[in-house]
Amino acid sequence: MFKGNLSNLEAYQGLPVKMFEVIEQVKQRLSTSVENGRYQLEGDDVFFFVVDDNSKLVTECKSEIHRKYIDVQIVLSGEERFGYSLQPFQSIAEDLLEARDVAFSEDVVNEQFTELQVNDFIIFNAEQPHRPLVAVNEPMAIRKAVIKISHQWLAEQSMQSTLTWNDSNIQHQISL
Repeated sequence: MFKGNLSNLEAYQGLPVKMFEVIEQVKQRLSTSVENGRYQLEGDDVFFFVVDDNSKLVTECKSEIHRKYIDVQIVLSGEERFGYSLQPFQSIAEDLLEARDVAFSEDVVNEQFTELQVNDFIIFNAEQPHRPLVAVNEPMAIRKAVIKISHQWLAEQSMQSTLTWNDSNIQHQISL
């Protein structure tokens, strides 16, 4: 899990370069009026959607995992609490991984919570348990963008990086 704010993206240079670029691209798209819906960035490997939803009492929210996608969730209006764990589910109650890349469980180990305000984002790795849509104080309407990044695509893109630098007026390049 990683938490940040869109207004301070340049401070998160520790993120994988391609992930940073995707978040920056979505930030630019969100700066204009974006309707609810799904938006392709790199086919089925990278896309985002914008939704209006409602936060709920924690007892009404399910913990989930994804096998294929890393989740980057951005709060656009309202506030949202997320549950998360750094350990895998102990068991899965509802397995929809093949059909919809999601599985649900309440068998969460050491669940922790964090709160997000407008322009905050949170990143959950593939297979990391997380519980979205939890109300901070009272249930409320929220608007959010959810970026889905295939962890396989991200690994492949990271391996295709090229480093370029100059020293003594000689340009050097290394392809990774």
